Amino acid sequence: MKKYCIFLCLFIILLLCGCSEDSDESKSANGYCPFQLEGKTLLLRNNDATIKLSAEHFKSGVVVNNVTVDYEKYPPSYSYVITNKNQAAYYLEATKKTYIPYYGTYNYGTFKFDIDLVFISEIAGTYSGVQTNANNKKTTITGTFTIK
Repeated sequence: MKKYCIFLCLFIILLLCGCSEDSDESKSANGYCPFQLEGKTLLLRNNDATIKLSAEHFKSGVVVNNVTVDYEKYPPSYSYVITNKNQAAYYLEATKKTYIPYYGTYNYGTFKFDIDLVFISEIAGTYSGVQTNANNKKTTITGTFTIK
């Protein structure tokens, strides 16, 4: 009976030691950065709080909400890589579809976002990087972001 009590006490001690708050080691290694963006919406805002980009991320790609994109002909693509604790690199490329009524045709122009995300919480932070428009003109952009 004494051996049984000792075994039970040791089992309880091992069980309690294994249930620490830091059991998710990989999350603490990445700080606030989520492991992936799949199933999440990234919302970039300009410094004046207007929306720069809203992108919903899926396993098969991304849905861009504030521009008309031709998903059948030119599906958008993105990459998301954690680069440091609380920091990640984000790249989005999408082709904007614009109707030209005079000619009755569509014009296609590719735009790109190549930005660094700095997380200050699990759902928000700041970004900075370069936006390339359909004319291949590069503009430095900065602002805040949220992830839902």
